[in-house]
Amino acid sequence: MADLDFVPAAVADDLVVLARNELARGRGAHYPASSDTDASQEHPNGVTIDLGYRKIQTLPAEVIDVIKDECARLALSHNLLTSLPPQLSKCTRLRYLNVRSNSLREFPEAILQLSSLEILDISKNKIRVLPPEISNLKSLKVFSIQKTRIEQLPVGLADINSLQVLKLYGLPLTFPPPDVCTLKKDTPIPADENQRDVAIWAQVKRYLRQHANRERMKIESDGDTRFEHLGVIISVRVH
Repeated sequence: MADLDFVPAAVADDLVVLARNELARGRGAHYPASSDTDASQEHPNGVTIDLGYRKIQTLPAEVIDVIKDECARLALSHNLLTSLPPQLSKCTRLRYLNVRSNSLREFPEAILQLSSLEILDISKNKIRVLPPEISNLKSLKVFSIQKTRIEQLPVGLADINSLQVLKLYGLPLTFPPPDVCTLKKDTPIPADENQRDVAIWAQVKRYLRQHANRERMKIESDGDTRFEHLGVIISVRVH
């Protein structure tokens, strides 16, 4: 069986050239940058790399090596990606990542290490599970998981205090219950779709936090009950 992560040299080389061209476009100058100038000083906010609509099946590590020091916004939407390389975690300046409309079946672990990430779009993929470690993304503000196969949201999402918008449309959710993920009848009609998503996330966050508190209290109560039961057994044996 062929290695799904293997990238033929010609394809990898073509993608590296493409990445360099996008980097040059983002800099607003021809590649490469002047050797006596620090690119991060020239572009303190980072550059945008758009590799969308390229029929990319695998993202080579060599591409990450090219963009990692300057890329703040990376678009990989509408490709054929089934995974993302671990080296993506080297893109420490990344604030925006769009992998919408690919063939991802699992949430890429490398994303969990992108502590500066503010906007993440994984919608229209085949992902079924969000890992509990999603709460590591402490800078996340907007998270789109629309039209994936996710059935349950991790309670840790509510621990991301920076998160303002969670886009949930088209999910087969069982937890939280569907009624929590739709606007209540007494909620004022939002001015636009974004405001609607903000309002729905507020409801979902409240539910997740309440659920976490109930589970915590249940564990503590069960622990107290077991301790009391043990005390009774010891008392009986002593007497």
